[in-house]
Amino acid sequence: MNSDKNPIPSESEWQIMEIIWQEGDGITSAEILNRLKGHTDMTERTIRVLLSRLCGKGLLTSIPDERDSRVLHYRAVRDRDECLEKKSRSFIRHYFGGNNASAIASFIGSEKLSEEEIRMLEELLNEKAGRPQNKGNSN
Repeated sequence: MNSDKNPIPSESEWQIMEIIWQEGDGITSAEILNRLKGHTDMTERTIRVLLSRLCGKGLLTSIPDERDSRVLHYRAVRDRDECLEKKSRSFIRHYFGGNNASAIASFIGSEKLSEEEIRMLEELLNEKAGRPQNKGNSN
């Protein structure tokens, strides 16, 4: 319920988390900095501060390197889907007053959708409504 219990990464923190999620294993701050080069103007110091914040929020854990205890390897504590769901709910709460239908209508109304995307949305809505699926049967 409370965002302190399940914190959401900020936009800058999210960039770092994406790299850590892609890595899937421990990654150092130097490796993160190398992956962000050319994609951000964050300094090494900023990245270290953000890593510290992410650890403080309980989103990351750090493990000292076996050969050099000054080097830390970072691992995600929360997976991407869990954080994305939390971030999505927060977005809908803040920008749409918690009204899921308004949020969905806003996104759908502002984009051109392919037949496949429309079919996927119909299937999702039918699933949510507890209706049986017509998987590919167009008789």
